[in-house]
Amino acid sequence: MRTYHTEIIIAAPIHKVWESLLKVDDYPNWNPLVHRIEGDLSKDGKIRTTIIPLRQTFAAKITALIPPHQLVWEGHLISSFLLKGQHRYRLIEMENSQTKLEHGESFTGVLSYLIPAALLKRMETAFEEHNAALKQLVEHE
Repeated sequence: MRTYHTEIIIAAPIHKVWESLLKVDDYPNWNPLVHRIEGDLSKDGKIRTTIIPLRQTFAAKITALIPPHQLVWEGHLISSFLLKGQHRYRLIEMENSQTKLEHGESFTGVLSYLIPAALLKRMETAFEEHNAALKQLVEHE
């Protein structure tokens, strides 16, 4: 399995961060990672997401939607056996109306071992930029 994990503390209540994550129509205005999400953003819903650093659109399924704490989607390339990606957001309510955002991705399948370390690092950097942009957006609304 290939994985990366990022996190950031946002000076805003959890419900405010959650609402911004679910306003996918606003993503082109602030999100440097996900340009667009189209489809059914509900548990077991099917979505299509355009990932900016990869310059590709992927089909995925929402596998977890637990307001206001968790959003997870999974997609695969041809089959889960070859390559499956799991994109996850986890929000943790903290003291003083702060929220901890944990944001990561895991890849499994036989092709996951062929993902270059440089690409994983580029995606991790994009996640960090996404987190900082979300922090900026939510803290200054």
